[in-house]
Amino acid sequence: MDLTLNSSLARAYTNRAQVARIVTETWAGANLYCPACPSDSVEPTPPGTKVVDFRCPNCEEPFQLKSLSRPIRGRVTDSAYEPMIRSVETATAPSFLFLHYDRVRWMVWDLFFVPRHFLSPSMIEKRPPLRPTAERAGWVGCNILLSALPSDARVAAVTNGIASPTVDVRKAWRAFSFLRDAT
Repeated sequence: MDLTLNSSLARAYTNRAQVARIVTETWAGANLYCPACPSDSVEPTPPGTKVVDFRCPNCEEPFQLKSLSRPIRGRVTDSAYEPMIRSVETATAPSFLFLHYDRVRWMVWDLFFVPRHFLSPSMIEKRPPLRPTAERAGWVGCNILLSALPSDARVAAVTNGIASPTVDVRKAWRAFSFLRDAT
């Protein structure tokens, strides 16, 4: 797994969120493997797909990527509340990829998976609606409360700039796969 991010992809963008999205999604599409099966790749979903950013071409496990240039702590901003809470309640939520990158060196510093069978409605925090003066007035987003996760729910793939062996990542993923059948 190459941990280098190609920052030149973002030359046409000035918005930091757009830069992060373009660079990290491109990296994920080229470097990620599926932790749930032997597939050595994941494929991006069509632009505009709600809740899911990538899908395994083999087992069809869905993933949503969250990338931050700061260490990932207990709460991560996510997208629209209604589609996310609905997907959690109907057990159709994606598994998550949480990526922390070093913006100076443009490299993946930490990456962990959270299998979707660990998600519950109590982990999805509704944010206040955007103000009436906002461009998307009334839109309601959500946060993912990682602090509500058990430590075993974080399946580390990269820690402090060092990639874990794929076999170890898949073993950790499978350790609690029985929970998926219980949902």
